[in-house]
Amino acid sequence: MRKTLNHHELNINYQEGKLDDDFYISVLEDPYSVRNLYYRDNLGEPYSAIESALKILDDNSPDIFKLNVRLLENPHSIINASIFTSSQFSGNIDYFASSVLNLSFSASVKILSHANNFNALYEYIHNNEADKISKGFLFAFTFCAIKKAVEFDPFHFIKNIPSIDEKEKIFVENIFRANKKNKEYKLKKSIKSKLKIALFVSGQVRSDLSIHENLPGMLVGDDDNQVDLFFSSWRKKGVSKISEAKSPRFFTKEARDLVADNLGGMQNLNLDYFNSLLFERINRLDIDEVESSFSFCENKFINIDDESCPPFSEMSNPEKMYYHNSSWVNKLGEDYFSEYDLVIKIRPDIELKSFSPQKVLDKISDFEFMTDYKGEWIYKIWGLGVGDQVLMSSPNVMTGLLGMYSLSRQDAFSKKLLVDLKQPPYSGHVNLAIRALELGYKPIENHCFSIALHDGYKFSKEDVSYYLRDRALLDVK
Repeated sequence: MRKTLNHHELNINYQEGKLDDDFYISVLEDPYSVRNLYYRDNLGEPYSAIESALKILDDNSPDIFKLNVRLLENPHSIINASIFTSSQFSGNIDYFASSVLNLSFSASVKILSHANNFNALYEYIHNNEADKISKGFLFAFTFCAIKKAVEFDPFHFIKNIPSIDEKEKIFVENIFRANKKNKEYKLKKSIKSKLKIALFVSGQVRSDLSIHENLPGMLVGDDDNQVDLFFSSWRKKGVSKISEAKSPRFFTKEARDLVADNLGGMQNLNLDYFNSLLFERINRLDIDEVESSFSFCENKFINIDDESCPPFSEMSNPEKMYYHNSSWVNKLGEDYFSEYDLVIKIRPDIELKSFSPQKVLDKISDFEFMTDYKGEWIYKIWGLGVGDQVLMSSPNVMTGLLGMYSLSRQDAFSKKLLVDLKQPPYSGHVNLAIRALELGYKPIENHCFSIALHDGYKFSKEDVSYYLRDRALLDVK
């Protein structure tokens, strides 16, 4: 039977002395342990819950070298050891290193997403000559080294990677040159009494646009700043298919609890029924809704595409997101935005809070941008430390980041690189991170604003209760 990694139950099991050898063997050998930790057992919980679960597991782990586990036999066992018993992994890096250096890009990202793992591998690489290294590890480690601003020369690795081609060598060289150059350059800023702000709102609309009703007070403010809107989306609202992993987006906690009490969990609910119901209840986006929600903007540029027509009908949701991020930059050109003091990009389902434009300008230097992540370790599994919910910077940085997608440049190197690393060509935040590294733009921690994610339509406890009663599944005891 699979061992749960829910942080509440882990704490109870710890108190009752149930975190024994058999428990750790199960966790280390299960190829789905990482997925279960993030997307099943702690579904809907804040990230702090996952950190709590990992601390319990690491602090109480037995000697993993005395367990009946072949730690180096499978990539998932190495990944599990690095994540669930991180102290022992980093403390015995000589044992694991040669195997880790040959892992895929995605496996390397999972390991390097934990600071002590990166630090241990960084020390190992500086003190040892690698006989063989995978291209996937090279790129994952290179990205991480730049984010952490540590000294690292990847070029002595390249001779040990037979599969690397000349373009990829040039890419590694260019991102190091760009980051070194930009690290040495600081822009002198002047404080203006009135700012000109370009507000990009792009991506899929999942919620009522009235969530942005507080923007005028923060963006226009007492200084009477000029705000221009650049909106780009598609007509279909928040109708990504409901899955067990995404259920917190579509069901209230009370609704999920009712399902758990009567069916044993969301995996036993007929999600096809609720997917059909969702399509019936969601309205399509129109230009009047956008104009009324952003009436405070002096100039409004609004693009709403029909996702049922080519080329959009052939795009995945992440690809459509990047297309719409780029839409107005590609239509108007980068020079058009040079007269703005600050460029802000938010997703339509993100409510921006506690924000001052001048405070952001005071914090960032040229070649830096502020993202929605707050914390010391800005290298996470889902996006190499670059979030796409909110981005802010000067026009030269933002047009470089937002303009990364063009229908006329389908052979963009970042897309090819991801395919070579056996990743989808559009992988959410990862594309943005690669683009930032390619240009030498550095994400900095957010201490200037807070955000709230509005998931859009959610099924209530009453919706689920009706479904269960209609099918005689409701436990009325």
